[in-house]
Amino acid sequence: MALGRMQITRQQFKRSNDDEKSEEEPSVWHDLEQLINLGGTHLAWLVSIGLTLVLLIFLVTGFLLATAILMTTFYFFINEHHQRLQQQQLMHQTDSLLPGMEFS
Repeated sequence: MALGRMQITRQQFKRSNDDEKSEEEPSVWHDLEQLINLGGTHLAWLVSIGLTLVLLIFLVTGFLLATAILMTTFYFFINEHHQRLQQQQLMHQTDSLLPGMEFS
């Protein structure tokens, strides 16, 4: 297998439903490839670095948001569980001090 880009024509890909008539919208990566082919390598590098930074910012923000949500959820869960334990201990202490019982 040769290293490099493989070109696949529409006939090899066997498209149907008159897809040849409808043009695909160029993506950001297609525009970047065109920019590199036209000789704007410095600008293309800046664009690719910018896109990578934007992707990393979204990933880090999502991770921090998910972590904050999980920590908040576990905090409330543990706090509620701790309050139940305190109430059970308090009820147990008051049960042992029923009227008429003497302390030993």
